[in-house]
Amino acid sequence: MTRLTPGSAGFPPEASAGRLAQVPGPGYRLSHVGAVARALDALTTTAVDCVLLDLSLPDAADLEAVAQVRSAAPLVPVVVITSSSDESLAFAAVREGAQDYLVKGHIDVTQLSRSIGWAVHRKALETRLARDALHDALTGLPNRTLMIDRLRSALARTERSGTKVAVFFMDLDDFKPVNDSLGHDAGDKVLVVVADRLHDAVRPSDT
Repeated sequence: MTRLTPGSAGFPPEASAGRLAQVPGPGYRLSHVGAVARALDALTTTAVDCVLLDLSLPDAADLEAVAQVRSAAPLVPVVVITSSSDESLAFAAVREGAQDYLVKGHIDVTQLSRSIGWAVHRKALETRLARDALHDALTGLPNRTLMIDRLRSALARTERSGTKVAVFFMDLDDFKPVNDSLGHDAGDKVLVVVADRLHDAVRPSDT
């Protein structure tokens, strides 16, 4: 796992780590582990910019490894390393959420560095688009689509645990006269202030 800027860290396959060490300029700060399980543990404590995931690791279990890494670090891009005979598996890994794949025996320093850079860029764009689709553009609060998804998840948890879910409904009274008398810009400012106060009043786990 790795990235392009100085000070970043990761867990690249050993051969890839050697190639990345040859990159000119500030280069990379690297960490290498020999098993997916160890990488998953490290992801809970280490700030990582990109994962180089070798599907030939003894506990990789093919696409399951991609799912495990994405679950442990959903915002971190993944570049899959595979053998030439596993190219169809690499395509499947990309469909499962990996940003790119590289084939062993055909990787040079420039290609490896470029792949990491593009993976980081694509993941940042993907994250931003996903956030925009699930949050209100004005206030930044979760929109109806995300609220319904999280409510379904919360209700599913209650069925397993027997706990209860609380849904709090609040109406903003007399908001229309603000728009009518002061204009929509003023109304937008009111909504932003209310949203900020709501955000400050709830826990990070709340929607």
